[in-house]
Amino acid sequence: MTIAGGNGTRVTTAPIPVLAVTRIECTPRARRCTPREAPRRTSMLGIGFGRPADRHVLGGRDKNPFLNVMTIDGDGRNAGRIRRGYIVTRRGVHISLTAANTRGDFSYVKLPPAPDGRGWASTPACIAINDAKPAACGSLLMDTGVAAMYLTVPESQAPAELRTFNDVGPTLVAGTKLTISIPAEDSPQALYTFTVGDDLNPLAPRKLNLVGGSGPPFVNTSVRFLNGFDYLYDAEGGFVGLRWTGRLPQSFGRVVSPSN
Repeated sequence: MTIAGGNGTRVTTAPIPVLAVTRIECTPRARRCTPREAPRRTSMLGIGFGRPADRHVLGGRDKNPFLNVMTIDGDGRNAGRIRRGYIVTRRGVHISLTAANTRGDFSYVKLPPAPDGRGWASTPACIAINDAKPAACGSLLMDTGVAAMYLTVPESQAPAELRTFNDVGPTLVAGTKLTISIPAEDSPQALYTFTVGDDLNPLAPRKLNLVGGSGPPFVNTSVRFLNGFDYLYDAEGGFVGLRWTGRLPQSFGRVVSPSN
C-alpha cells in the first residue's frame, strides 16, 4: 500500500492484508446507509490499537499500515531510522516517529500490555461528571471518525436526574460538566473539561451519547479532542504522548509539562 501525503511525501508499507467490500447491508437503526451490491468508493483506513474487547480480530498491528512502513519517498534506508508510531494533529498525520516530529512538550503515558500479549492496551483515563468523586476510571479512544462523544459510566456518575434523550438515545442534560483526566484523576498528565451543549468550547463534542451495559468506564472523545491536543502513539515503546496545542485557553484543558 502506498499512502500519498498532502505535502507530496509518499509512504509505502510492507504487504498487509486488506478487506474487500462486496456488499453493503444496513442494520435497522443505521444512519446514512444505503444497501447495495458491489459498492464503489467505499473505504476506511484504521490505525487504532488496544481494541480486543471490540472483537477487532483484524485490528492487529501487523495489519496497520502506519506501523508497517517500508519506504519513505522511495528510500528504504529512511525506514531503518524511524520508530514505529504516528502523530495525529488537527492539520494531518505524521507517519513514524523521528527526533524532529517529536520535539515539543509531549507528556508521555505508559500503556499497559494488551491482555493477549500482542501490542498495547487502550489509553487509561478517568471521567468525572459534575466533579463527582471518585471519578470513573477506564479507557479512552481518540476517534477521528466521529464528532460525537460516546460515553460509558456507572450510575453513580450519571444518575437519573442527569440523563435525558437526544435523537440517537440516552445523553446527559445540557450544562452537565465533564472532566477527563489521562491517565488518572489524582495524577493527570493531561486533562480537559467542558459542559454538555457548550458551543463555545471547541473541545466539547457536537453530541454526547451514553452507551449502556455493564462494561467498564469508557470514553470515545470524538475528533474534537484534536482542537486542543496533538496525539502521539509509540508502538515500539508502548506510550501515548499528548501535547497541548496552545490554540485554546488553559481553562479548557492542559498537559502537565514533563518537568513538573
